[in-house]
Amino acid sequence: MRPTGPKLDKDGFPIPQGFDEAGVADLAGDSGATMRRIRWVLRMALVAALVTFIWTHYKVGVKISDRVGLYFGQEAVNLYRRNDLPRALVAADRAVRWSPKNGELLLLRCQLKYVDKNYEGALADAELVLAHEPLEMQAHRLRRMALHYLRRHRDEAAAATELLEKQLDDRDTLLNDRAYARAQGEFDLEEALKDINEVLKSHPENSAFIDTRGYVLFKLGKYDEALKDLEKAIDITEAQLGGDDLGLGFRRDRQLQALEESLGEMIHHRGEVHEKLGEKKKAEADFRAAQRFGFDPSAGAY
Repeated sequence: MRPTGPKLDKDGFPIPQGFDEAGVADLAGDSGATMRRIRWVLRMALVAALVTFIWTHYKVGVKISDRVGLYFGQEAVNLYRRNDLPRALVAADRAVRWSPKNGELLLLRCQLKYVDKNYEGALADAELVLAHEPLEMQAHRLRRMALHYLRRHRDEAAAATELLEKQLDDRDTLLNDRAYARAQGEFDLEEALKDINEVLKSHPENSAFIDTRGYVLFKLGKYDEALKDLEKAIDITEAQLGGDDLGLGFRRDRQLQALEESLGEMIHHRGEVHEKLGEKKKAEADFRAAQRFGFDPSAGAY
């Protein structure tokens, strides 16, 4: 069938679309097109309203965001296990951007920032976690450690005291943390000594606790007693470094790193005591040894 040509007026000229034979706009045709547009707009508005209702009522958007956030969170964990901290941090940032109220993802990013020595960032994330989950103990611990490295020792001691009063977390750990914070800040030293003496009744061979008492005694000016504690703490830690009870692979590497850092800190403390006792050569030897273990007091509190 041949296509129909355009309509012609009485003189044989084609009539433009939308006009009648007299050259007047065809309002009926325009009206039909307008009604079709209106119906299309109404249908689209109804579909949009339905999608919006489903999206908000069933929290589809939140669920999708959480799924994406958890995906990036798992990627961050895997990267960290492969010892790729920079990329793990990028993945953790993405995870939190997708799911900003997820306490698990915030805590993961907090831990990674702490390992990266971004203590301001770790503190901020720990406080975000605690705003949603006030009893999250790992966030409390990371917060105290971040405050320690930021030299906010009074805040650190106050944080430990708050948890002690609420009987949350391990009492001995909290007493040790408070004692060490007071020694670092050089305030309430007699109270600090009482705290750590109480702890050592239950843990007489814990090198970290012995080191804390040695440092408190040093700040109290009891140098001979301090030296005795610090040498005992160093001996125990050196024995642990040479022991066979560490983990395997990545876990073993992390444990060795932590022990070496602790040993460097203890040796530096002993150097400070030797310095006060006028034993300059021993002090200098200790400071050099502490540096060999990666200890650097200029990098933050210790």
